[in-house]
Amino acid sequence: MIRTIIIDDEPSAVSVLTTLLQKHCKDDIELLATSNDPLDGKSLIEQLHPDLVFMDVEMPGMTGVELVKSFKSPTFRVVFVTAYDAYALEAFRVSAVDYLLKPIGSEDVIKVVQKVKADIRSEL
Repeated sequence: MIRTIIIDDEPSAVSVLTTLLQKHCKDDIELLATSNDPLDGKSLIEQLHPDLVFMDVEMPGMTGVELVKSFKSPTFRVVFVTAYDAYALEAFRVSAVDYLLKPIGSEDVIKVVQKVKADIRSEL
C-alpha cells in the first residue's frame, strides 16, 4: 500500500481526489490524512512519513513547491495537482513525480498511482 496524504487549500479538490483514489485505487492507496493548510500538511508529513503526497501549488501562506523545499531531503514522492500550468518547471525541479492540471479525472489518478507503484517496486 502506498501511504498517501492530500494537501490542498480547496476542500472540494480534496474531496474529489479522495473519491477518485477510493474508487479507482483502493487496493494501492492508504489515505493517511488530508489537510487544507500547507503548514498543517507539513506537520502531517513529518508525523506520518507518507510515501506519496498529492499537493496543490498555490496555497495561502506557502506554495506547494516551498513546502517540498522546506524538507532537507524529502523521503516522499510528490504529485502536484493544480489549476496553474505556470509552475510545472519549478515542480519538476523539486523532483515531482507528476503535475496534474485541475480538473483531474480518474485516468489521471490511475496513471499516476501506477507510475508511483512502479517507482517504489524498482527501488525495492
